[in-house]
Amino acid sequence: MGDEALAAGLWETASLHFGECLSSPTLKPEEKSSVAIRLAESWIREGRNEEALALLKESFVSSHPEATFWKGQALAGLGRVGDALEELRPLLEQPAAPFQKQTVFTIANLQLALGKPDAALDTLNFLTGEKDAEYAARARLQQVEILLDL
Repeated sequence: MGDEALAAGLWETASLHFGECLSSPTLKPEEKSSVAIRLAESWIREGRNEEALALLKESFVSSHPEATFWKGQALAGLGRVGDALEELRPLLEQPAAPFQKQTVFTIANLQLALGKPDAALDTLNFLTGEKDAEYAARARLQQVEILLDL
């Protein structure tokens, strides 16, 4: 139910579902970090970045493969752009990391927000040779948009 709510953009419904799951005494320990990640994602999408960041720092979730990405998103949502960039940058060098391609766009947009279009262009280069044509095209298109704004 929570995943369906996330997919449908029903952040509050997803938050309620994952929050109830996380507090359930029947939740298996091996499922706890995955449920916490989905709760953090729900909160971030809902704008509850402080709560998400606190949850992502908990030991049972901080080592989850998606934790770095969502922590970076929460930091960006709080306006802590420098901290978000610091958190997300290592994911650029990890092609197998969850949300690696989305991380490229996030970092480029944060760099643009800091008035660093050249850095954003360089970051987008991570995807211009991407085998997935959709991501490569999106990266090239964003590069063109940046160049037109210079």
